[in-house]
Amino acid sequence: MMGLAVMYKMMARHSKEIAFPCLRIAESGGMFTDQEIQKNFLDAFNIPILSVWGSTETSGIALANAPNQHRTDGSMGKACPYYQVRLVDEDGQEAAPGKTGELIFSGPAVTSGYYNTPDFPGREGWYFSGDLAQQDEEGFFRFIERKSGMIKVAGLKVYPLQIELIIQQHPAIKEVAVIGVTEKRRGCVPKAFITLEEHAALDVDELETYCRKCLASYMVPREFQLVASLPKIGSGKINKKTLLSNPELPLPIPAPV
Repeated sequence: MMGLAVMYKMMARHSKEIAFPCLRIAESGGMFTDQEIQKNFLDAFNIPILSVWGSTETSGIALANAPNQHRTDGSMGKACPYYQVRLVDEDGQEAAPGKTGELIFSGPAVTSGYYNTPDFPGREGWYFSGDLAQQDEEGFFRFIERKSGMIKVAGLKVYPLQIELIIQQHPAIKEVAVIGVTEKRRGCVPKAFITLEEHAALDVDELETYCRKCLASYMVPREFQLVASLPKIGSGKINKKTLLSNPELPLPIPAPV
């Protein structure tokens, strides 16, 4: 079965109402699947979630965790057969193990361009995915952030996913999306949009204090906005492009009547 992290999260919550007697493996792609979701799904159904990476440009899955060696630390696995995968830094040089670089792909299944448009992000036979990742000494790749989503706070690189993973640990929080918003002094600062679990309450000051304990000061969101819902695309992923184009778009939580 292939799905998004949010789907597996909901399935684990309703494990008493559903069963998968013939299912052996669940694959997750399209968004980050954290350890808690993987653990809850495994506990509920005794089925591992294997994180993978793929795109239309690579004709499907290009990175995958194998059933006998999958990780629950956010790893997207290793290169699939017939794919060549590299991580390159901003200068186009190979990124060392543990360092962040852009994922680029080559191989017989990787497209060489888009029809009738010159805007293909590739050169010299390599497709530049726009995804930032790190590779460990064993060859496993871990997603860091979309290149376009990276925030620079006073010149320092900030990856929204790192902030989101910290905020998501709070039991009252259902979903969170962090983007960069313009600020005069630092150029850009993180802002967090948050939806709450049903009947949950949240002390924003307490959340900010927690973030300051877990994150560098420049990574702590300068604003936490509670909203009724977040914009989504068809697959269920949060639409950060919509948030970036109009940070005031999400509807605030209605006041109690």
